[in-house]
Amino acid sequence: MTDTAPTSPAQARHPYSPVRQTPAGLVFVSGQLGIADGALAPGGIAAETRQALANLRDKLASAGLDFSHLVKVTVYLASMDDRNAMDAIYHETLPEPRPARTCIAVAELPYRARVELDAIAVRDGQRPGAASRTAVETASGLAVTIGDVVAARTRIAGDVVRTPLLQATWAPGDLWLKAENLQPTGAFKLRGALNAIGRHDPQVRARGVLTHSSGNHGQAVAWAARAAGVPAVIVMPRTATEVKVAATRALGAEIISVAADQRDLTTADLRARRGLTVIPPYDHVDVIAGQGTLAIEILDDLADIDTVLVPVGGGGLISGVGVVVRARSPRTRVVGVEPELAADARDSLASRRRVEWDAGATSRSVADGTRASVLGEVTFPLIQATVDEIVTVSEDQILDAVATLACRGHLVAEPSGALSTAAYLADPHRYGRTVAIVSGGNIDPALLSRALARSP
Repeated sequence: MTDTAPTSPAQARHPYSPVRQTPAGLVFVSGQLGIADGALAPGGIAAETRQALANLRDKLASAGLDFSHLVKVTVYLASMDDRNAMDAIYHETLPEPRPARTCIAVAELPYRARVELDAIAVRDGQRPGAASRTAVETASGLAVTIGDVVAARTRIAGDVVRTPLLQATWAPGDLWLKAENLQPTGAFKLRGALNAIGRHDPQVRARGVLTHSSGNHGQAVAWAARAAGVPAVIVMPRTATEVKVAATRALGAEIISVAADQRDLTTADLRARRGLTVIPPYDHVDVIAGQGTLAIEILDDLADIDTVLVPVGGGGLISGVGVVVRARSPRTRVVGVEPELAADARDSLASRRRVEWDAGATSRSVADGTRASVLGEVTFPLIQATVDEIVTVSEDQILDAVATLACRGHLVAEPSGALSTAAYLADPHRYGRTVAIVSGGNIDPALLSRALARSP
């Protein structure tokens, strides 16, 4: 959006981005830094955030607008360690109801600033409904684009399996299965990990990579790190299944086991002390773009798809799939699937805001890969813009689908990986020609035996 960036803070006495307006009534303001009187506001991230918001307010006022006209704000942070302090000032300054917001970590900002704001407003001052919000996202550009996914496909092509799309002739209707359980690590997560690590500067990633994960993402990061020749540290909850812990350790990663509610704090501490690069499980543009590559394969392999059913945890997979499907097959519906016991995404999409479930509640589900208690700040706007619906399935339906995939489809799926199949089998004539993503197959043997015991 920026025309010409200033070469020194002195030239940025007034934020350097002009106000851009479209005939449709959208107003774009980008590049708002915490600069006043020719210099960054002293006092750290809180002062910079306050000044950047003041500059944004002034730019909006120059167009006859105020904060109530905002519909989307993108916050760029040089360090995600500053996020809590930024959040405090942001929520103190912007009145309710606040616009949709995305936070993105970047390697560097102009003048060594710690925060930068981009914003979108509408002239009528009305917060948009779902259809209008999609138009805003389309006009302004989503956080992840089809171009990002195409680039990711090229970047990871030599390391991932182009998994088959299998026709489920045993199922009623017209069902096809995207068998991501056949990846080297047993799940789709390898795509995002490879893309994210591949995008980092070699000198930065050489210090090592870090993530927190209950299993599949941790294995993916460990595998991708080994392929890149860099060390990996994986913070795992003590409740993680032994099969996933052992598989991650076998890939050469250092495993640090902590209480589930200590994962974020431990990850932040390790990052600060050891200078490791964090690869988030889902809420990162490079991870999302990598996951979306499987949707390109689906659309290349099968025509006239009515519905793609996608498991939903933190939203990384469905966000990437949604971006691709909306760009390349707009008639195809993207439907997310969650356990009934962990339905935060369903509630979020319905209420048009991120709804957080209690972690204790989501932990009741057998589908451990989808127990995220809230959608990500990057993934949620993408889901709003590209996903048609989110449905839920019961614990019995999940285990029945695990058994059916094994006995009829000859595919080993973990409960999270069986969610989409469970949704289809619950109402097979609702979705038309359907692709169900079998997202992973790293199931504990005892749980697989339990599921198979249910099969007639």
